[in-house]
Amino acid sequence: DLTMRVPSKRQNEDNLPIIPEDSTPHLVRNERIVVLTLRSLKWGFGILCSTMNPVKIDLDTTNDKATLKDHAPRDLTTNKKYFVIHAGPHKTGTTTIQHMCANELKSALAEDGYDYFGQEADTPILGWSMHQCQLGVQSAIEKGTEMPSCWNMFLDHLDLVKNHTRVFVSHEGIGRSTTPLWWQAAQEAITSLGFHLIVIYVYRPLHQWLPSAYNQHTKTALEFCGWGNADNLDYIHPKVMEHEGIDREEGTGFWFKWIGSRIEDLPDGVELRLVNMADWAEVPSHEEFFCKALPDAQHTCEALQNLEEDNERDNTSKDIKYSLMVRMAYKHALIHKYKNKRKMPSNPCAIAKDARRYHTEKLKRTANDLPMHCPSDEDMDKILEASLAWEREFFPQFHNESEHIKGFAKTVKKKKFCHVDVHKLMKQTIWKKFFMMKQLLKKDDKERVE
Repeated sequence: DLTMRVPSKRQNEDNLPIIPEDSTPHLVRNERIVVLTLRSLKWGFGILCSTMNPVKIDLDTTNDKATLKDHAPRDLTTNKKYFVIHAGPHKTGTTTIQHMCANELKSALAEDGYDYFGQEADTPILGWSMHQCQLGVQSAIEKGTEMPSCWNMFLDHLDLVKNHTRVFVSHEGIGRSTTPLWWQAAQEAITSLGFHLIVIYVYRPLHQWLPSAYNQHTKTALEFCGWGNADNLDYIHPKVMEHEGIDREEGTGFWFKWIGSRIEDLPDGVELRLVNMADWAEVPSHEEFFCKALPDAQHTCEALQNLEEDNERDNTSKDIKYSLMVRMAYKHALIHKYKNKRKMPSNPCAIAKDARRYHTEKLKRTANDLPMHCPSDEDMDKILEASLAWEREFFPQFHNESEHIKGFAKTVKKKKFCHVDVHKLMKQTIWKKFFMMKQLLKKDDKERVE
């Protein structure tokens, strides 16, 4: 499903010119006229924070000169100039889309007139979209001060692509960190060059997004091969219920819910296209995105359909059960982190790999055979209701309650909200033997095994 919204043009109450009416559009950098026209818009200035750490850039040391190569405009069946921003959000197939644009679909996009400058591109235009730059732009407009250097770099980039027919930028950070005045400034800069600005968001049901985001954050934490971060880890169930706000009446803990409100903050005149990820398969075809949401991309659509069906996603969530199992066993004081009397520290990443091999190769079992602890029916009902409520509020055009409940049942069947019960695990002889071999088992437990 795909829906589009093209709001009417916002009127400037102060009747100030935004773009000079001459034959050669140009970019206004730190001129007061930009500050005045943007300040005349009666927008709220509340800034919400994402639960994910924003990518930081140095606003004072960003290079002022762009390094993009200019290309001659192409002869196309339609001459309309597009500037397409794919704003994510995270965990909605963004990594795969970006990888394909920079690799398998690169030549097809060029045939359709698109130059790709997003994540994984050879020359990405991303500094202007980062959270600190957005806040810097917002602050400069509010206070009437000079724009940050990262913004001037963006304008340099736009200067280089002004003769391009179509520009495509993809970065999930744009969707989670935007501020209203930043959007307005970006819109004016882009449309002043004759581009039609299109913003694409991908919708994923909350009950699918939460486990995926949890796995990504946990996987990132587990990549640091030390025991010190074990105290900062948590199981998915309490994290979702408490930290993400499902257990609170107001339910404001979702940064993903905040994404919905951010869509409402897009300035008038920006065309918004929403893609529904709810019905995508485990390895999504992304046809909704490239064949419907991305305008005039016939060659790209055909190239996508001709890709091998078994083309794997680049950001497929790895099975983190064994890694989390080892860290949580230590967190709950069920094993040591030292492997002998000399207090030699062990490596939890290596132990997790050995645990996986021990369980799958020697014992011929899978991660699904590990003892699991799942939320109560009451808590699962809360998660379902939160997922339904969020869809009703922000994406009513996609809302189908019966299909949503069916999708939720599939998520529950896959035990996406369950975790390994390390207390039951450490009562099993097979795991006591494993940790005894690794010299990590506590003395009392070791004596019981022997």
